Amino acid sequence: MLVSFFAAGAAQAQPGVKQYWDKEYGYEFEYPAGWALQEFPEGAAHRDMRVLLQGPSGSSFMVVVEKLPKPFNRDEFEADPDKRETVKGMMQQTVADVYATVSHNLKATGMKVGALTDLSTDFGIKYYISTLHAMKTGRPIIVAGIHEIPFSKNYRIDFIMTAFWDKAAEKQNEMLKAVFNSFHLIGEETTARGFETPPK
Repeated sequence: MLVSFFAAGAAQAQPGVKQYWDKEYGYEFEYPAGWALQEFPEGAAHRDMRVLLQGPSGSSFMVVVEKLPKPFNRDEFEADPDKRETVKGMMQQTVADVYATVSHNLKATGMKVGALTDLSTDFGIKYYISTLHAMKTGRPIIVAGIHEIPFSKNYRIDFIMTAFWDKAAEKQNEMLKAVFNSFHLIGEETTARGFETPPK
C-alpha cells in the first residue's frame, strides 16, 4: 500500500544491497538489505519526513523534504556571479536551522561544524554538511547531511545521517559512508565527494 502511495520502491541493486527510489521527489539511495526502512505518508502527523532507515549501533538515516517559497531556475543560478556566496549562505542557514536544532534535541554539550562543501550539479543546488556533537556521557555523535534543491522544483531534499562516532569501527564506518554517498537525484551521478571523517 505505501509503495504504491509513494510511487517508490526497493529494487534489488546487488546481492545484500537494496535500492530505494522515490519517484515523486526524484531521488534514490542504496542500503544493506538487513536494515529496517520505514516510509511515512505526507501530512501533519509526520510533517516533512519521508523515510527513516535504521542501521547498526544506533545509526540512522532520514529523508526530509522541505517545501520552499519558489523554485530555483537553473539558467538564472548559473548566470549569477554570486552563486557560490548564495550556496554558502544556504549552508550557514541550514546549520542554524537544522543542525543546531538537532544538537539541542540530542542535549549535546557542544557542536563542532566540520565540512561545508558545495556539490552543486546540473540537476540542482547541492551541498554537504558535517557536524560533531559532544555528549555529556558516551561517544560523540556525528550528524551529516546531503541537501539538494532540484532546479525548477519548490522543495529541498535533506538526506541526514546520525551515528555514534567510533573511529576504530572501520568496517561499520565504511558501510555508513557507502549508504551516505549513494544518495543522488535520479539521473544524477552518486555523491562521490560526500561523507568525510568528522572533525576531531
